[in-house]
Amino acid sequence: MVQLSTQRQTRITEQPSASLTRRELEVLALMAEGTEVRVNAQILGISENTCRGYVKSILAKLDAHSQLQAVVNATKLGLLEVQERV
Repeated sequence: MVQLSTQRQTRITEQPSASLTRRELEVLALMAEGTEVRVNAQILGISENTCRGYVKSILAKLDAHSQLQAVVNATKLGLLEVQERV
């Protein structure tokens, strides 16, 4: 059984991705943390519409229908690494 209270830290892996841009990888990492598009846009210093555009591009490139599915697909592809926090 998985404990939901376990804190996780997500980071982009060191291996470069030919299909996702650096900015898309940054947005993807924030998506993996579970923050909202509005907050992600503020963190990155971009507009909400620009951030939504990145999300749409990520979904298309990772053949995902939701942000959660995109994070799962990215993790399977080795684009994200999830580590347990102590």
